[in-house]
Amino acid sequence: MRLKSATVIAVCALALGLAGCEAQHASTGPGGVGTPASTVEPAADQQRGHGRFVATTEHLTSSGKGDVGFDIDVPQVRVEGTGVNWSAGREFNDAMVQGLWTYVDKQQDPAVITDPNKSSKVERIGTHVLSGMLYLRVDFHGAHPEDRLFSHVTNIDTAQEITLASLFTDQQQGLNVLAAQTKTQLTRTRVADVVRFDDVQAVAATFQVWTATQEGLHVYFPQGHIGPEAAGVVDVTVPWSDLNGVLKPGMLAVLSS
Repeated sequence: MRLKSATVIAVCALALGLAGCEAQHASTGPGGVGTPASTVEPAADQQRGHGRFVATTEHLTSSGKGDVGFDIDVPQVRVEGTGVNWSAGREFNDAMVQGLWTYVDKQQDPAVITDPNKSSKVERIGTHVLSGMLYLRVDFHGAHPEDRLFSHVTNIDTAQEITLASLFTDQQQGLNVLAAQTKTQLTRTRVADVVRFDDVQAVAATFQVWTATQEGLHVYFPQGHIGPEAAGVVDVTVPWSDLNGVLKPGMLAVLSS
């Protein structure tokens, strides 16, 4: 690790809870504070008991003295009231922090990681699902920074991640339909003329970045993955009605909540 202890504390405070950090670093506090977000409202029927999840962020910054610096508002959720499955909130929050940490830890060259357009967000708080996106711009102090994406979807009922493997009754059949419907949606985008449709293959690697919204499965393609770098990040939403026939029983109710 090239990051200084203040950075480690910041990540630890989120991933393990403040008490866990204090046990290892009694003299140092967390590296960021939560800032309430107002862009996402919980689903009207999301209340479990008298509580609900609410979108927020955690501002994480590095010490600025290591090879890799970062300054990111990481999407998080908090609870208002009681009766909410907080294990799901903790799973979601930990995963979003780990998403940042994964990119920080694997950088081999000096870089600065930011989210200049403040695009990272909790995309959906549903009755049964939490979805979040992390946008990272990695600047290697050169002319062309790279945009990286990370997403996470949590089942509120089970407090477990929802992965592509857990979506479909038959994974390959599901990917075939998802790829075909994604191509259909891409023909309606502003970058349809420059998209490399042959790169939208029916394999899990093509759909690593996705979220669950009320309307459908929101697919993101990082900069340069299916088109020229100038096209930027490309995203489309595949309606649930186009996927319902290949989803596992009960999954539609969870994902679209």
